[in-house]
Amino acid sequence: MSRGEFIFVSHGDDVMLPNMVTEIASTWMSENVSLVTANALYIDDNSQPLGRFFHDPQKPADDSFETLARDGANACCFGPAIGFEREIYEKFDWVPRYLRAYDVMYPFYAYLLKGARFLNRPLLRYRVHDQNTSLSLKAERADAVQRATIEERMFLGHLAHATLMEEELIRLVKEAPHRYGARAAQILPLLNIQLAEFAKKLVRVSRQDGTLATNWRG
Repeated sequence: MSRGEFIFVSHGDDVMLPNMVTEIASTWMSENVSLVTANALYIDDNSQPLGRFFHDPQKPADDSFETLARDGANACCFGPAIGFEREIYEKFDWVPRYLRAYDVMYPFYAYLLKGARFLNRPLLRYRVHDQNTSLSLKAERADAVQRATIEERMFLGHLAHATLMEEELIRLVKEAPHRYGARAAQILPLLNIQLAEFAKKLVRVSRQDGTLATNWRG
């Protein structure tokens, strides 16, 4: 329903710092990219800092396309602080419902258009509480059995994302080989590494708790 060229998806439990939109939009315009993500300080239910960040601001952040394709995530994959061009939505639509969130596929799509950037400065206060949808945060609070079930969902999620990435890239090469052919030759082997590694992790965790993953709905 929004009409702007650059979109923010605001999360009601988080707190944008006053300069967040300005800095992200300025980076988008000055660097001519399709998506920009900012770092975040974690806070508790009472808005008190937890002494941790999405990414340690004292360390360099990896926002490369190659890392996203090989590992299934990079520094740009943080939904609460993403701003993106309308062109991503117009060209690729919203993500399928089974993926639950857009914070992996939208950076992937951005790299296929003009690129993505991560700002290491914390521009958001990200609230950590019992209702967070982040599986990694849920895993931190879970016991061993619950953690295995959560990890199954995480690994299945990576496989679902990598499969969709592969399908999208193959489709684009067929539609515009001159534009995407060289990029696909670089990225498809990395996606194969991701698929293989997360398939192994899924088998290992399923063996550990004696079950097969049954709670993913595709």
